[in-house]
Amino acid sequence: MIYSMTGYAQSSIQVANILVYLELRSINHRFLDISQRVSEEFRPLEHQIRELLATKLQRGKIEFKMYIKENCQVNSETNLAIDHNKLNAYLKLIEQIQAKAPQLVPSTTCNVLLLPGVITTPENIKFDELYSMLLAEITKLCDSLRQNQQLEGAKLASLIIDKISAINTHVTRARQLLVEVTDKYKTKLKERLSEAVASIDVDQQRFMQEFAYFCQKIDVSEELDRLTTHTQQLANLLTTGGSIGKKADFISQEMLREANTFGSKSVALNTSECAIELKVLIEQIKEQIQNVL
Repeated sequence: MIYSMTGYAQSSIQVANILVYLELRSINHRFLDISQRVSEEFRPLEHQIRELLATKLQRGKIEFKMYIKENCQVNSETNLAIDHNKLNAYLKLIEQIQAKAPQLVPSTTCNVLLLPGVITTPENIKFDELYSMLLAEITKLCDSLRQNQQLEGAKLASLIIDKISAINTHVTRARQLLVEVTDKYKTKLKERLSEAVASIDVDQQRFMQEFAYFCQKIDVSEELDRLTTHTQQLANLLTTGGSIGKKADFISQEMLREANTFGSKSVALNTSECAIELKVLIEQIKEQIQNVL
């Protein structure tokens, strides 16, 4: 399987009445280029995030965002919680005070709830305690992005395979056309030589020399053979999968080189049209390969 460099993934984590949003986007790029935009609370994580993204993602222009947003849909009652450690500490202190000064009025529940730190609210969130959870979520986000890239890569592979099939069809047609062109030129050359010498018999040696020169001039069998080899290499590469973008791009350049040579040697309209079709298909393949990881 192959992977596209284009992909997108997002997720969120609920903490009290806030949501931490995470977004990861990738587009095609020659190298790995990571940019990140995170809220001030998560700035200490930037270096770890970059290292994690570099480990999970191999190539592409990567854009990562992480920011917080209040979740208005969360019931306000769920925003309140008891810090049991502080509550127990306060209760022990109250017991000690009552033991030494029993004349004091006992504390009521409401008074206890008003003691500092007993009730926790979103303002009491310690973001540094969320770091490990956030890094784990970013790892999952990378996996989601890779799955998205895999789906896009399957589509790219299918498109490229279709183009390769069309190229092979045109190569087969080109071989047939070259036989026709050669036969037509042989007949035409013989007619011209006959007209030139009128009643004199055609010089078979001169005729064969001219004909051999023409065949040599338009011979593109090697170019077509190499083009076929390159298409097979590309098809095999797509089957192998992995990070094949750079190698596939090199193969497509070689394919275009052979198609250009074939076009430059063309001496007939139909073979020129065939060469153009080949170059169009190869250019379309090159365009698709730019998105392959």
